Amino acid sequence: MTEMGRRSGIGDMLTSVYDPNEDGVIAVAQTEADMEKGDYDSVINALVALAADHNAQHENGGADEIDATGLTGTGGLGLMVDGVAGRVLRQMFFYISNGTNADTIKCQGFGIWNGDVIDEVDNIGKGTPVGVFSLDATGEKLTIDASAFSGAIKLASCQITRGDPTTFPSIYPEKSGNNLRLHFYEAHTATSIDIATHIGAGQIRMLITYITDA
Repeated sequence: MTEMGRRSGIGDMLTSVYDPNEDGVIAVAQTEADMEKGDYDSVINALVALAADHNAQHENGGADEIDATGLTGTGGLGLMVDGVAGRVLRQMFFYISNGTNADTIKCQGFGIWNGDVIDEVDNIGKGTPVGVFSLDATGEKLTIDASAFSGAIKLASCQITRGDPTTFPSIYPEKSGNNLRLHFYEAHTATSIDIATHIGAGQIRMLITYITDA
């Protein structure tokens, strides 16, 4: 070493190595063993070639938005209510009226938002299925068969929009297999109601919101 800590001699930092194009700028250091000059300085001007535009790697060679159709886990997700894809939310207006015959009822469903349509069925009596309906022997529970719905019932709720104000009927919907069962009871006392007898006091209208598996 000479005075001031300077190294004597030519040294090993050659211009041909660190500034091969003699532009006064040290060439970018190589940091990976597989960075070949042919790949990163293809024109041999001591400058690393520009990276390809990111959108050139996208679908259709440029659109920033990628269509996810067909990707795993993206097809037909629909409603996710229980972690299972493909659920469908539906609504139906459902009417129960006095049947033509004594102690019977008449039912009809009007599909609104994704809802199913159920043709009117008359003279539904206790203990005997009629069409897609069956009323139990006590007249307290009306079952709508699974065949009336587009998919298997997973969950349902009912909101009465019209009923007899003297008894304040309420309805508890529940699954029975893949069927939907409506349990009628008096809202104030929570006692069950024989709907075949009660309906003589007036028509019951309700909004049924339900979820099916398809």
